[in-house]
Amino acid sequence: MAIVNANIGLAANYLDGRKVRKSDFVDKLNSIDSPDIKGVIYNRVAGLSSIIVFIEDELSNYHDQKDPDAAFEQALAFGIDKFTDWLKTQESSLFKTLKNNQLKVWVFIELWIEDDQLDINFPPKLLTECGRLNISIDIVTND
Repeated sequence: MAIVNANIGLAANYLDGRKVRKSDFVDKLNSIDSPDIKGVIYNRVAGLSSIIVFIEDELSNYHDQKDPDAAFEQALAFGIDKFTDWLKTQESSLFKTLKNNQLKVWVFIELWIEDDQLDINFPPKLLTECGRLNISIDIVTND
C-alpha cells in the first residue's frame, strides 16, 4: 500500500463562498452523535467550511503489527464500511434540499502517498450510497 496517511469525511461548502454554519449542515444530519465520527472541523480553509471526519489514521500507527501495510489497509476498509453505514442513515431528500440551497456536499478523501502510487478500494456499497445521495467522491493527495 502506498498510502501513509488518510483523512476521510463528509465535506460541505457554499458555492458562493459563504461560511457554512453548524445549523446549515451538521445539525441537519442524522446520527451526528455517532461514536464513529472522529470530529467536526469548521472553517478549515476558505471555501471549505465543514468536514465531518470519520477516518483520521496513518500507517505509522501500525508499526508494531506483523504486516503494517495490511493492518492499515484493513483499518481503512473498516472505517470506510462504518462511514458507509452512517451515510445510509441520511435522507436523500435532505441532500436535495442542501443542493437547492447552493450547499455542495461531497465525500472528502485526503491522502498522503509515497512511491507515486495510489491504491484505494471503494466498496460498491459506498458508491451506491454516494449515488443515492447524489454526492461525489473527491480525492486530494500530496502527489
